[in-house]
Amino acid sequence: MQKDPDQHLPIRELEKLLEKARQPGSELRAPEAHPHLAVCAECREEFESLAELEAQFVRPGTTEATQPTSGCPPPQVWLEIAGGVTSPGQTLTYIEHASRCTHCGLLLHAAVG
Repeated sequence: MQKDPDQHLPIRELEKLLEKARQPGSELRAPEAHPHLAVCAECREEFESLAELEAQFVRPGTTEATQPTSGCPPPQVWLEIAGGVTSPGQTLTYIEHASRCTHCGLLLHAAVG
């Protein structure tokens, strides 16, 4: 089944593209990561936001991100919370987790900032 080229990329697809862009020898350029990102400013901004958020937690000189604790949600959750996309119940659960988890607390802080 072929996707509609005019349809926005789901967050899971953006995560996969970001993972590919992190491979050794790959440069992180949104328009080159996927043709849709070259023409869709909204998806490109989402991709770049994910990349910026992740870059804040990559150790200098490596491509390895700091390790989350068990039970940590995916990084895009913090962008969704900052954007008001998650339900109040989910938001509360995630914020409670972030209050106990340094890794997620920093991600939440970066997303809100």
